Amino acid sequence: MAENITTDDKSLRLAHEYAWDWFAYHADQRLKSFNFFFVLEGALTAAYLTSLGSDNRLLAVGFGFLLLIAAIMFWRLDTRNSELIKISEQYLMKSESILAAVVGQEIRLAHSAENADSCFSTKLLPSILSTYRKIFRAIFVSVILFSIFAIIHAIHPIKWGGWLTESQPAITAEEPKE
Repeated sequence: MAENITTDDKSLRLAHEYAWDWFAYHADQRLKSFNFFFVLEGALTAAYLTSLGSDNRLLAVGFGFLLLIAAIMFWRLDTRNSELIKISEQYLMKSESILAAVVGQEIRLAHSAENADSCFSTKLLPSILSTYRKIFRAIFVSVILFSIFAIIHAIHPIKWGGWLTESQPAITAEEPKE
């Protein structure tokens, strides 16, 4: 089938545009939802810390649970957006192969991006936090762990022994001598 298709074929161009538009829409949606997650996470963390500061532990637990639920929900939403992006990437790679047969192998950009041996690939820790998926996952897991810790701390405050105890007086500024 690919042998009968030329780069002038209108249906190929339309299919490529459709796949590209699909990719661009879902990639943009993914980044926008991740940005919104950061804003929400910041607001919920600030609310949690404020409620702890005012010694309202029940409210702090509530904000901790909201943070936990938000992290889980946004992680799931990000996973779905990633799946939708991968659908278009598969077609774009096929389309790219057809185009490469006509204009040359240098046009295989998506293939180069997936190739870990490419001269453009990340050399510093290439398999650790090397994709959006891995980086986003690490952030979501960090927020989930933080929210679990925050909930536990709000329910049962953790004593940080040794920093400021009654046996160690607090350091205070000296009063000026007159």
